[in-house]
Amino acid sequence: MKKKFIAAVLALTYACICTGCGENDYSHSKRDLFSNKDGLYDKMRRMDNFGKADETHDEDVFEQFQKFDEAERKKSAEERVIVAYEEQFPEITGYWRSTLSDDEKKTYDRIYAALATYHMTFKIDGVPEDDVLKKIVKCIKRDHTEIFWLATKYLYLDRGYYMLISFEHYNGINDENIEKLMNDFDAEVDKILDSVPEDADDYEKALFIHDYLVNSASYEIRYETLPNARKELVYNAYGCIVNHKCVCQGYAEAFKYLMDRLGIEAGVTTGGNHAWNYIKLGGEYYWIDCTWDDPVYEGGSDSGKVSHKYFCITSEKLLKDHTLDDEKENLFIPECTADEYSYSNQHKKKENK
Repeated sequence: MKKKFIAAVLALTYACICTGCGENDYSHSKRDLFSNKDGLYDKMRRMDNFGKADETHDEDVFEQFQKFDEAERKKSAEERVIVAYEEQFPEITGYWRSTLSDDEKKTYDRIYAALATYHMTFKIDGVPEDDVLKKIVKCIKRDHTEIFWLATKYLYLDRGYYMLISFEHYNGINDENIEKLMNDFDAEVDKILDSVPEDADDYEKALFIHDYLVNSASYEIRYETLPNARKELVYNAYGCIVNHKCVCQGYAEAFKYLMDRLGIEAGVTTGGNHAWNYIKLGGEYYWIDCTWDDPVYEGGSDSGKVSHKYFCITSEKLLKDHTLDDEKENLFIPECTADEYSYSNQHKKKENK
């Protein structure tokens, strides 16, 4: 089984990050790689952005995995089993999780629960094929945009019956500040959700969040010149919600997470080096692009005015100036043909009341 660096985020039965030698569809005969560093290096690969792999000879990662593995071997079988997260995660959910097989869901749950509690190096049962693991991590990333600190690469090592896996933080984020950043993020999210009108229906909730993000955040046009620690945050929900400075990915991931918290199905879609959202209202899908509805992004002449040109539109309208990556990149591309919840229709209804 090849070992690879693979491109690599909260919602919710988790019983075990680390177990010993449980059998499942991924299990293989156990072999010792740490006795031969060159042999280990032969097995390790790097894969970035869910893409191509190359050889990696990483002394730090080797030593980290070696120490971790030696510590695990010294534990009793009972100590190797960690069941400490059931209260925090009584039910792990996610649209993309629901598309996985039972074995894949178990791996998804173990990785998710570890990351959601700020563990970046840990072990999981079994050793899925590299393309399966890549798919699982991609599903976690798409389901859980609130795990904003996760860089798009990680290394894993097959230990036979189990896998050692190590994820990377974004630059500027580390084990010391990650919890504080998450607390700041949660506090801002709670403020936003507390301000949503209690009697709002799903359309009104989506409109409120859209307008809030457009009003509170600005497109970071200078992101290419920012220091690395600042630059990477503009691509995620933290940059949008806490720093109020982001690029399209930040708007889209923030909108998706807030819809999740409000119980409304939404996702992030990409195309042409751009990211935006889809949302499901009244059983039908619509497109929403908060970035292109931000007047600051459009030029700044009407900084106090929110555009709704791209709020709940059809595919016909979207594709006039957007392009879509294929489903290999997006996982899912909805058919958006309804106009019941278009902004213009809903605005007319409100005026006629």
